[in-house]
Amino acid sequence: MDKYWKEKWVDALRSGGYIQTKGALSRLEDGPDGVDTYCCLGVLCELFPGTEKIECEEDNDDGPVIEYKIMDTLGSYRLPTYIKNIVDISNYRESTLVKMNDDGKTFEEIADHINDYM
Repeated sequence: MDKYWKEKWVDALRSGGYIQTKGALSRLEDGPDGVDTYCCLGVLCELFPGTEKIECEEDNDDGPVIEYKIMDTLGSYRLPTYIKNIVDISNYRESTLVKMNDDGKTFEEIADHINDYM
């Protein structure tokens, strides 16, 4: 994994500036006071300049899903290909982080995993 993005991502996950969700990269106005919520991968998407957030027409029981668009690649449940390639994260690592997030691991625990194993 790219060291610059790893450090930036771990710092963001530990910052306390993001409210956690599961089942999507991000959900529109799903948190307290109507703020957006994020999975650990959604936090990574937020760090990329030029990333456009689009509300998906698709919705599920947990609320409206946000899709990220950057350099003509899209992602709503998985990272956009552009981000995945820049950060250099494998499908296996991405799946591991999705499982950790959706199984209830905190951002702090996920940050520790990224820091120690990626």
